[in-house]
Amino acid sequence: MLELTADADPSWRSETDVLGFLVTELRSRGAREALGQVHTPPEMCDLLARMTLSGEDLPEGAWLGEPTAGTGGLVRAAAQYLRETGRDPRAYVWAMNDLDPISSACCAVNAVVWDLGRRVLISCTDTLHEGDGTERALAERTAIFARRNELIGRAQTIAATYEAVAEVEDLISRGPGPAKAS
Repeated sequence: MLELTADADPSWRSETDVLGFLVTELRSRGAREALGQVHTPPEMCDLLARMTLSGEDLPEGAWLGEPTAGTGGLVRAAAQYLRETGRDPRAYVWAMNDLDPISSACCAVNAVVWDLGRRVLISCTDTLHEGDGTERALAERTAIFARRNELIGRAQTIAATYEAVAEVEDLISRGPGPAKAS
């Protein structure tokens, strides 16, 4: 597995979906059927990516989404196709969703392994019944970052306060300076 996923070249790391294979093999048929999981073979993913993206003029920043991503096999194929056609997958926005939390987590790991960049949104919702998973995930991410920024601001204020108190205590411990002659 390390040979497949540890190469410095993201194109080489994106040749396969190791986690998709593992999830498929480790789950029983009944468990996969209960979740409606069907692992799309890599060759089919590659073909679908080529058929879908070959005539597209995708400007950088375009959204590429997969509402039932599983571990991201179709996304892997799309990223590879972009690389093959001289485009950088990190220049696009990726939105992926799956009903299964384990598959969604594997999809997140794969997004890093496949070097999709920083503009990746992965949600875990029931697309067919809820339909607004991407919007809710964006709102949740915005709220999380706002909370993080608030906490960082508080921590910086606390650190500055402790620094000021330490300086004042240092001045007090030195006592008054020498008297000035008049």
